[in-house]
Amino acid sequence: LELRRWLNSIDIEMIIEPGRYIAAPAVKLVATILNIYDHNIIVNCSVYNSAMDTFVANIRLLVEREVDQHHGKPYTIKGCTPDSMDILRYQVFLENPQIGGKIVFLNAGAYNFTTDFCLLPKLTTHIVD
Repeated sequence: LELRRWLNSIDIEMIIEPGRYIAAPAVKLVATILNIYDHNIIVNCSVYNSAMDTFVANIRLLVEREVDQHHGKPYTIKGCTPDSMDILRYQVFLENPQIGGKIVFLNAGAYNFTTDFCLLPKLTTHIVD
């Protein structure tokens, strides 16, 4: 309220974008499991073409069907590039992930940040009402 009065007094109108935590988690990222080895899951996307917020803004992606440590095994979910920073989740407990199965990240962002690092394709975006 104090800030608004001060801005009004100097004839400034402030418009604030609410962001993901107030508005809602706008994007779900659906990834396909390409490989599983030594508690690592490799998916068909990368932080570089689908979830740059994981390292740019230090966002921890939530995983659909994540379970606690008593009901699943720990996995690191890695992207499809050879880069050591291409990690979508450092540790997530899952019940029986399978090659060819899907992993859904629930809070993948409100924006489609992307790069063409390692010749990554731009992902298709589907808008759902």
